Amino acid sequence: MATGGKRQILMVIGRLRGMETLSILNNVVLYQGDLAEGVNSLVNNADLVAKGERDSLLTALNILSDAEMEK
Repeated sequence: MATGGKRQILMVIGRLRGMETLSILNNVVLYQGDLAEGVNSLVNNADLVAKGERDSLLTALNILSDAEMEK
């Protein structure tokens, strides 16, 4: 499980090893939003960004554990 640029590498490794992988894409701005404003908001709210990344990872772990329990 990964976010950012590392996810492609883990997806390939997972496929080669026959493992289930999951990718999360975190958007900086809404569709047709102001990119510069979005990036500045990320820089100015680093704690909020870190919380969002943590929440994304926890969501992914929950999805994977739920899928494993259904087997």
